[in-house]
Amino acid sequence: MKLQRGELALGLGAVVLAAGYLRLADGIGESLLSDTVGAAGLPRAVGWALAAVGLLLCVRSVVRAAPQGEAAGAGWRPHLRALGLLAILFGYVLLAPWLGYAAATGLLLAAGAAYAGVRSARELVLVPVIAAFVFWLLFVHAFGIPMPGSLLLGGP
Repeated sequence: MKLQRGELALGLGAVVLAAGYLRLADGIGESLLSDTVGAAGLPRAVGWALAAVGLLLCVRSVVRAAPQGEAAGAGWRPHLRALGLLAILFGYVLLAPWLGYAAATGLLLAAGAAYAGVRSARELVLVPVIAAFVFWLLFVHAFGIPMPGSLLLGGP
């Protein structure tokens, strides 16, 4: 049985990153106006989630070791796929202020689906439009968080 060192290193890195993130989150001050969760509540939750995922990766690297005859790696293809997803997310961050968050979210979902291999025009149009509308309803009406408008359409 051979230990999967890449997963172990990634898991340990995630745990170390989570520890630093949690340390920084503890430095977020509490306001007199804060609720029971406080300003640091979400950053702490993200930090603990990252630590849990890192620990799971470490455990998985030990429990599910690579078979003896398996190749050491699949090459650059998985890394290039991840970079493609990162480029789509970067495009979302750039376009969101210009198009508005609802439209940019729909485009993000459509681009992600197309990148994942969805070829049906109905799925590439209908699902992102419905999802963007649901996100808009959820944030604006359920949570009461107004979504910023777009620079192109003259919104705030």
